Amino acid sequence: MERVYPPEGEWLAGLTGLMRATRQFRRTLPLLVLGLSVAGCINWPMFRHDAKHTGQVQFNTGAIKGVLKWKVQFAAGCRIESSPAVDDGGNIYIGVICGTDPDLRKLTGAFCRVNPNGKVAWCNLNTQGYPVFSSAATGKAVYIGAFDSGVMGLLAIDRNSGSLIWNFPAPLLSSPPTLYVVLSGDTPDTTIYTGSFVGGTLFAIRPDGTEKWHFTIGNGDISAGINTSPAIAGDGTIYVGFSGHALVGETPPGGLAAVNPNGSQKWIYGPTGGVDSSPAVGNDGTIYFGSYDRFFYAVNPNGSTRWALANVGVVVSSPGFAPGGSAIYFGSRDHRIYSVAPNAFLNWSFTTGGEVDSSPAIGADGTVYVGSADRYLYALKPNGKLSWKFLAGGPIRSSPAVGEAGRTIYVGAEDGALYAIQ
Repeated sequence: MERVYPPEGEWLAGLTGLMRATRQFRRTLPLLVLGLSVAGCINWPMFRHDAKHTGQVQFNTGAIKGVLKWKVQFAAGCRIESSPAVDDGGNIYIGVICGTDPDLRKLTGAFCRVNPNGKVAWCNLNTQGYPVFSSAATGKAVYIGAFDSGVMGLLAIDRNSGSLIWNFPAPLLSSPPTLYVVLSGDTPDTTIYTGSFVGGTLFAIRPDGTEKWHFTIGNGDISAGINTSPAIAGDGTIYVGFSGHALVGETPPGGLAAVNPNGSQKWIYGPTGGVDSSPAVGNDGTIYFGSYDRFFYAVNPNGSTRWALANVGVVVSSPGFAPGGSAIYFGSRDHRIYSVAPNAFLNWSFTTGGEVDSSPAIGADGTVYVGSADRYLYALKPNGKLSWKFLAGGPIRSSPAVGEAGRTIYVGAEDGALYAIQ
């Protein structure tokens, strides 16, 4: 067991009110997603695995039996709400939050790399001890939404040393970005997409940390905040959900924005309830996402409604697909995990003992892995029957990642531990 004590620091006092108002949005939403359009991705380089957010790994995971391999236990009073990313060397990247609500000014944290054997390689001190709600994405560098010297921004960090390469200043707070690589002739063209909760702005950022373009939803005030991770379709269209503010007990408004690769608006779908469920793009281009209005949506590439499934509870879990796209999986705060066919037919639902904010990871063998606030990580067969469940020391709102060519599941929990399960 490796114990790490994140550096101490204080939260920015001026953000306290805003962070209280957005507390419900932060638990499972990573700030950064890496999307590769080229083949050959291994392990789990980002939240939802790939640019389309399929949640699928290309490896058979049937050998995983739900047994603890190792865990990294962070300091007492810490928790993990972000989701692990696993690079091509099998290294795991995770963000940590330390402290208790409602005293947000005293929250601290760290961003760490853990080696495949469970030993901590480094915990990033460039974030000045601020809490890390974002999940990482890995490419030539590792990218994370965090704070550097008190400046909100997207950080590019050296994978080996943990040192800061650059910081793109933006009020990210809870928004998930996407790094997307396309081949233009023989030259790869890389863009990092990330959203801002403050002002509802989607940024396109070059690998050197300079801005390519930005797109703002609505009038640019804080009424439209981006918390979701942008998904990229095969034609380069960027899809991102957004949420507005609401009084306690009321459903926040929101919707889905489609943005062209040049940064112009394609269409806006909504209003729906607030969308903190990161969209996923199916093989036929259909976009799937859940909402605070207790609907799960399927939207055509032209922005029209394909179908909307009612009465599935509040959905902030991001959907994933069965191999071949025969089913869409997602979790709900009604304590269930759902399997829905592309024609909106409900295949099955599986009841857990708590809210399911965690997003599913799916093996090539069809096994579905998802966490619950009841502290269990569940492995479900494609027919919805339980294969096994693993008990963690705290609620699991982190989304699982698959590593070691399908032999290990990594997931964080609110007991402040990163678990490796084999």
